[in-house]
Amino acid sequence: MLTLEGKLGFMIRAVVFAPGEAVARELEHSILATPGMSMVRHERRYLQSYELDRCIRASSPQVVYVSLADPGSAITLIREVLELVPGVQVVAIDTVLEPTKLLRAMNLGVREFLTSPWDIGVFQASIQRLQKLLDTVPVQTHGTDQVITFLPAKAGVGTSTVALNTSAALAALQGQQVLLADLDLSNGLLGFMLKQDSGYSISEAVAHSDDLDEHNWGQVIASRGKMDLLLAGRADAGQRIEPSKIVKLITFARRLYTTLCLDVSGNMERYTIEVMKESKHIFLVCTPEIPAIHLAQKKIEILREMDVLDRVQVVLNRMQKDQVMKSAQISKILRVPVAMELPNDYKGVHGALTKGETVREKTQLGLKFSEFAKKIIAPEVGVSGNPNDSKNRKFLEMFSVARGGVSA
Repeated sequence: MLTLEGKLGFMIRAVVFAPGEAVARELEHSILATPGMSMVRHERRYLQSYELDRCIRASSPQVVYVSLADPGSAITLIREVLELVPGVQVVAIDTVLEPTKLLRAMNLGVREFLTSPWDIGVFQASIQRLQKLLDTVPVQTHGTDQVITFLPAKAGVGTSTVALNTSAALAALQGQQVLLADLDLSNGLLGFMLKQDSGYSISEAVAHSDDLDEHNWGQVIASRGKMDLLLAGRADAGQRIEPSKIVKLITFARRLYTTLCLDVSGNMERYTIEVMKESKHIFLVCTPEIPAIHLAQKKIEILREMDVLDRVQVVLNRMQKDQVMKSAQISKILRVPVAMELPNDYKGVHGALTKGETVREKTQLGLKFSEFAKKIIAPEVGVSGNPNDSKNRKFLEMFSVARGGVSA
């Protein structure tokens, strides 16, 4: 028999909803005896809407087995599964397939049925038919593309403050489920800023990236309001994250959240580079001082070499009303659009840190974070205009603006 693993190149992931112990055990044995199959989740009850949604998104199955022992609950679950994951194949199971149950399941689109007890040949023949259906109509696995990296131009520009408050503003928007992850293993500040410790760290989450589900995920993360947090844990300069593992973690988290916000160190570690390759937006956080702009140029050159420059925008932090360097000037120097200007509010940020909170929403800075969050979800076309070239020519020449790149 041609194995599914050999044909598809990956294990078919199966989720089982079977309250009956005998049927569940029989199904588990059949899956284990079939090459190319993996039972990633076995629920001995019919999950309700929110639990089911999280379970299916976390497990990402190609095949779902549902016992018809309780036909009303089973039919409701089948309907919701098919709505959640277009293309998923549902197999109905029962000890006796009664015509009424059979018809109700078929009307929803179920085409495979197993009557217990079955032999392994019957089970594997069913799998071969499912394999053909999956080849023809692949499962449309849910996964957000809204992955955002906050990258500092240099240390001390307030990147963690920007990442935290932008994430909180995103979480406040309707329909948003936000994860904020602190990927700065040496100097991660988010736990300190919120006076919060989940007891687990990003390193531990990455170490278990192969067997994550929504249950052990709930033990790894902390929560603040509507936002989930994955903290850096104890500072350890010797910690390293395997790049392939961080990608697996992000792939898992994509299925649970509408937006992932990633606060990175700026040291351009290998795993950070992989994170940015996974990102839809890379916000380079910079202040309007010459040293920060100089180092922002260096980061931009690296991002250009990584071929991700089209995803990069600048967030100008701590802008003053009488700022010498204007947004348009900085955009021209860096040759990258400015996504947002954030006003300097030392007192407000200090007060938030003291209390372990985010910046108050109704302050000028808080309103800017809300504006930024809405812009990320529904971006507007257009960037700041260019500066008066003649007026600023001598200043811009300090940064040697040249076609194809910038060098200081």
